Amino acid sequence: MRHESKEGQSMVLKSWSQSKFMIDSTPHAVLVSSWCKFPFYEVDFGFGKPMWVTTGSMPANNWTILIDGMGGGGIDAYVGMELKDEPYLEEALDMKVIDT
Repeated sequence: MRHESKEGQSMVLKSWSQSKFMIDSTPHAVLVSSWCKFPFYEVDFGFGKPMWVTTGSMPANNWTILIDGMGGGGIDAYVGMELKDEPYLEEALDMKVIDT
């Protein structure tokens, strides 16, 4: 499913709306969102394409947002959390995820 389709957009919005429930019901939830492969570096508002893309601010604690790095040479990770919660992020990153 592609993110620009109606179904893809609906899936993204539904997952974001459920994230508040997940945070409230799970004491050590670490939510990870990937914005990779979105064409942020192709946007041109008349000033040229961006040199660097960032989220601006984090929506809450215990969030990680992944964005393609400049030039496609890696991934930038924006992490918002308290230091005491860092082990939970490390645990989440070690989990195996199956893409269906």
